Amino acid sequence: MNIEKLYNDYQKIIYSFVFKKVQDVELAEDITQTTFVRAYERFSQYQSDKEILSWLFGIAQYAIIDHYRSKYSSTTIYKSLDELVDENNTYNPEFYTLNQELKHQLESAFRTLTKAQKDAFKLRFIDDLDSYESAKKLNINLNAYLSRVLSAKNRCKRFLERTR
Repeated sequence: MNIEKLYNDYQKIIYSFVFKKVQDVELAEDITQTTFVRAYERFSQYQSDKEILSWLFGIAQYAIIDHYRSKYSSTTIYKSLDELVDENNTYNPEFYTLNQELKHQLESAFRTLTKAQKDAFKLRFIDDLDSYESAKKLNINLNAYLSRVLSAKNRCKRFLERTR
């Protein structure tokens, strides 16, 4: 199947999926486009025993995640000492304390994960490998990897909600 046919057959479905997640027309169009670009780049990795629409949904889901990760990458948890001073060049202990509390909460949430979940989560969100690379590195199939990441995220989310 060529990319043009793939795009023509599935563009509306993928766009609808993305739009439901992001609720922004232009952003949904951009992410849909990104999805098909990535599909083209990774078509050699496509396993023909899988439903192509499921494969595209997976690519779209990670394109959405990547968008929000890059959007918020400037608000990192671990701040350098230079960022702990305000514009008057004075130390800001309140900012430092809040940052340390958040870091502690995230570390506590991470400790609740199983080893398999920690490994999957770390490869994706700390080492910044894509899902395919991470699954390959762990010697598991992509669906098993995605399941581990999702359950890790859900477990961390539940932990953080309980500790608020």
